[in-house]
Amino acid sequence: MTEAELDTIESELSLQLPAAYRNALCPFPVRAYIGNDDTDLWDDPAKLIELNRRLHDQEQWPANLFAIGCDPGGAMSAIDLSSANAEVWWIDRDIRDPGTYATGQSFRDWSNELLESMRS
Repeated sequence: MTEAELDTIESELSLQLPAAYRNALCPFPVRAYIGNDDTDLWDDPAKLIELNRRLHDQEQWPANLFAIGCDPGGAMSAIDLSSANAEVWWIDRDIRDPGTYATGQSFRDWSNELLESMRS
């Protein structure tokens, strides 16, 4: 993802992305996953905008959560824009699902682990 694409996400969704997120995705560090929209961490700005609009408009997501990806099974990853370390959330298909929880991990730590697994 480029800086301009990250700026577009912020502009279209009226939010500010955390520096840790911007740094991790610009550019996407795993070549095989560039442009992906089927992992826990998407690299497709148009799909991220579309997903977040749908979640906030139709599924009453909290304003502080920004979906960063969705696996093929429908479980989503999100970051808490109101937390200093961009805490990662795991959403079990629906924000109100009892399986939804804050992971306790910062985006930096979570993304480092995920990107390492993508590389291997």
